[in-house]
Amino acid sequence: MSSFLFSCGGGGGSENITISGKVVASSVKGLKVCIKNSDTCSLTDKDGNFYLESPAPFPALNFYVDNILLADYTLKENGEIITPFKMAEGNETVGDILAKLIHAFGNDTDETEAVVDLTGVYISTPLTDSIEDYIKSGNTVEIDFFKDGNTYQVEIYPSNSTVELCKDSTCTPVNYRQWLVLIYMDGDNSLGSTRENSYVSFDLSEMEKVFFPPQVKVVALVDYYGNSTGEIYETDGNGKLRKVEEVEEPNMGDPETLVKFVKEYMDKYPAPKRALIFWDHGDGWRSVNYQTRFSAIDETDGDTLFMFEVRNALNYLKDNNYEINLIGFDECLMGMVEPLYDIKDYADFFVASEAEEPANGWNYERVFGKLSSNPSASPEEFGKMIVDSFREEYESYNSDLTLTLFKSSDIEYIVDNLNQFVSYLDSTSYENFKSARENSEEVPDWEGGNYVDLYSFLSNFSYDSAVNIKLKIDSLYKFRKGNLNGISIYFPISESNIDECYYVAYPQTCEFNGEIVNGYYNPFTDTEWDEFLKKYYTLTE
Repeated sequence: MSSFLFSCGGGGGSENITISGKVVASSVKGLKVCIKNSDTCSLTDKDGNFYLESPAPFPALNFYVDNILLADYTLKENGEIITPFKMAEGNETVGDILAKLIHAFGNDTDETEAVVDLTGVYISTPLTDSIEDYIKSGNTVEIDFFKDGNTYQVEIYPSNSTVELCKDSTCTPVNYRQWLVLIYMDGDNSLGSTRENSYVSFDLSEMEKVFFPPQVKVVALVDYYGNSTGEIYETDGNGKLRKVEEVEEPNMGDPETLVKFVKEYMDKYPAPKRALIFWDHGDGWRSVNYQTRFSAIDETDGDTLFMFEVRNALNYLKDNNYEINLIGFDECLMGMVEPLYDIKDYADFFVASEAEEPANGWNYERVFGKLSSNPSASPEEFGKMIVDSFREEYESYNSDLTLTLFKSSDIEYIVDNLNQFVSYLDSTSYENFKSARENSEEVPDWEGGNYVDLYSFLSNFSYDSAVNIKLKIDSLYKFRKGNLNGISIYFPISESNIDECYYVAYPQTCEFNGEIVNGYYNPFTDTEWDEFLKKYYTLTE
């Protein structure tokens, strides 16, 4: 796959071109697809594919069940996968109802059919507008239809995103996938040394104990140590997590691997709520043992997924309408202002640990047990479930521990106030800042002495901006045990400890532990913190 590249359409003349696409809410057979304002139409096949002769490369399309307009959508690329959520143009409530409607017309109330067959559906209720428009009006809608010699009624309740399929006065709620959880599970290092006895297999076994309802779909891309095949695990129709496929050895340090994984399974399993979990060693900002600020390290391929690469990948996905609601790090030391700032614009909620996590990490039996018991949970509620599961697992653990749920707005608020706070450093206040740094709680990490608990550092000041940040940290939903408060920042005790690449604002070559990294940059240089560090160390002299 060639990601991060953009294709352009062009050409001249009046000849039609063949355009294609695929409708996915399961595979949808028998949906009529027409070029808007024309008689050029095609029915989707058993795989949801359609083909049309079009005068334009990216036409506006109408989608019909029988001869009733379901929704419309303008094609963005030839061969595009089109989901109900794309038809709804990002309105997740409308997309959810459209998905449920497609399954209702196919008489599939529990989303158990791999192919939803709309062949032979005849709608007898006259509608003047599209079903999408009726949903957007917010009013209850009832639609009578016939299929396979039976009479049905679909009842739509936009106020609570409910769809019911009724036959002979008996109504059944239509279930549809509410959550897609993608796990980027990189064990191509000390965490996945063997398939049978490793932290990878340990966490997979936890997931395999859970019964997943149809509303929760989990897909994991798994890489073990060594040059062997990777594996895809999915929840199946029986509610269990199973290995479904072996794939070519994945380079988990390559951002294109991440992009391909997210695109493929968001296309295959559309859902109104989507989570992405990074599983590996974590490194916050700086590590003497590895490189710098990463969320995955692939030892077989000798590649590291740096946070600037994660940011680039997430930006590409967002630009191409692959939205993520929650990002979680089942990794050490990722609860830092810097990594969170890098990705704050690419999800609504984030879960991360300021401290080193215990080797077993999250308890997935607890995490997914909670979500499976409440699949209608919001992204914020799911984030709280993760934190609660961590608390239950490690309440009696004898060490500094944290796991914190952040909103994107929390990160912005902290950084905005941090930018105000650093303006107070000058030659007259330096000694106060120096004393505060020396008395701050340092976060145990791979190297030591570089990460500072932000709350403890700011506790030495009475500036409004410092107080605002402390109050915000106090308000975060978290589990904390010991002296840490939930979020840290890079603040080496002396200038000799700092890595000059921290100051890199634009993509360029940087060297880490003798390894050259191309295109490296630190997005956190958008803030005033890097300038604060330079000034602080200058005053030290």
